[in-house]
Amino acid sequence: MDYPASHLEEFIGKERENYPGENDNLFAFALSQVSRYERFLRIIVGRYDAVNREFLSRTESWSKKMQSHIGTYELTKADLAEWERHSQLNTEVHLEIEAFYLFAKVLLDHSARFIEHHFGQCRGLSLDSHDDLVKRFARFAGKHQLQVPPTFIDIARSLKNSVADFRDYEIVHKKKPRTMHATTWGPERETKMSMPQLYPRGKELGGVATQSESLQTLMGAIDAYLSQLTELILANRDRSRFMKSALNRSS
Repeated sequence: MDYPASHLEEFIGKERENYPGENDNLFAFALSQVSRYERFLRIIVGRYDAVNREFLSRTESWSKKMQSHIGTYELTKADLAEWERHSQLNTEVHLEIEAFYLFAKVLLDHSARFIEHHFGQCRGLSLDSHDDLVKRFARFAGKHQLQVPPTFIDIARSLKNSVADFRDYEIVHKKKPRTMHATTWGPERETKMSMPQLYPRGKELGGVATQSESLQTLMGAIDAYLSQLTELILANRDRSRFMKSALNRSS
């Protein structure tokens, strides 16, 4: 299988040459904790695209077949096998969607930790997670006198809402045992996971079911964030711990 390229890996290969001595490896290995998950996400999106196409194709084929029969129709063995495959594809679609959110959150958390590691810790401003970064980055950047790309924190905040919060509250820590998991799609032909409530009550009545977002859209947002991260690194290379330690040893 050909794995999709990690754009961050390409950046690491070029940028590491600017760090003297062992610092080239220290920089590269630290940032590779992030690029590893970028590659995972691209693999997941590729798998999702394949299963998404087959799921939609089989759904449309099944729908046409059922509409062609008038009155009572007894399913054949071939029909049952086709429906079983359709059900399997539905599960695989959900698997890839949830996997994307889980690994995207890991990527974001590792990105925050890289920033703290790269520029150095600040007392009371730990960047141990993406949530920490959104809350504390402005003060962290001020302490280190960093030049920050104009949309860096806006994209980070958007990803907290679209990825981190969805992963936390709708997948990992969801506390609604009546949650169903359905599959929906629109004209863009991207399946999404919809989570209505069984026997809706109160505010749930007439409400809109929680729904995952387009993986292509989310991957685009993560690409934009990683692009801003590389800009942050380039604009503040001399403020990196790796560069400072090299300069201190040479002085």
